[in-house]
Amino acid sequence: MIESSEKDIKTANIVAQWWADQIGKTDCDLGNTLNSAIGQSFREKVADRNAPKAEAFKIALTEILLREKLAIVSVDYNPDYSLAEALEIAGIPAYGALPSKTVTTTYWETGVVKARLGYDGEMIELSNGH
Repeated sequence: MIESSEKDIKTANIVAQWWADQIGKTDCDLGNTLNSAIGQSFREKVADRNAPKAEAFKIALTEILLREKLAIVSVDYNPDYSLAEALEIAGIPAYGALPSKTVTTTYWETGVVKARLGYDGEMIELSNGH
């Protein structure tokens, strides 16, 4: 196993916690009203059963991030492979578990993490505890 620096562990935890916080939320911004309403309706149906597994997802995603050092983690309509793997480990069905059109960008050298929630979301910096 490759040793990780304290900075990398903190950075991976920031990313994983942000994604874990999205599990169980029902907001859905797909860029147009009809698709967003359909997506939100589906997410409302699965939110309660997925939320209790968020901690297991966070732990799995943290390990994946430390192993892969991924710069971009995202959901277009379906989760990318890193999120899909973490969801599977946590026992969460991938479809609808996380918000579509959502991304985190990680700058491992500096520990800066940025996130955008949904299609029209503002890119925010998470590194300062946001």
